[in-house]
Amino acid sequence: MRPVVVLVGRVVEWVEWVWRVVVVRMVRVVVELVAAVVVVKRLWGNNSNNINNNNNNIPEKPKEN
Repeated sequence: MRPVVVLVGRVVEWVEWVWRVVVVRMVRVVVELVAAVVVVKRLWGNNSNNINNNNNNIPEKPKEN
């Protein structure tokens, strides 16, 4: 019975380690996706002068009118 208990304990440790690796990788993927979305929005903002310069455009609108 004792080798079975040791084996089960090692399997549980391995599963916990794999789960941690999977969670860390998923978190990294989510962070990379968010960063990519932010970069894309900044690039679009530079092209259209809307998103990146929002704070500058708000005071300019009354001046234009």
